[in-house]
Amino acid sequence: MGNLPKELTLNICHQDQVLQVPEGAKVYAKSDFCENAGFYIKDKVLTMQAHPEFLVDFIEALLTARRDLTIPKEFVDPALLKLEAEPDSLQSSQFAETIRQFFLR
Repeated sequence: MGNLPKELTLNICHQDQVLQVPEGAKVYAKSDFCENAGFYIKDKVLTMQAHPEFLVDFIEALLTARRDLTIPKEFVDPALLKLEAEPDSLQSSQFAETIRQFFLR
């Protein structure tokens, strides 16, 4: 996971979280909301809370559809504003390459 920058911007849309990682797991990603946002176990298991497959158009539609139904507007509105202001800030392609390299080892 050494090819990842110190900070990475990906789409995250989740409620459930891993609260305790399994023995031998190495946490490689965390956020203010989720302490175990991603971990791996040797070269066999790779997990992530983020959705690198969710591109900007999809996440905008998802957030809009779920606004005040399952996600409070206090979370949706700032996220939509950030997507609008910085649509190129997502680093999904870079992370997709990390996933590919992990499984090619």
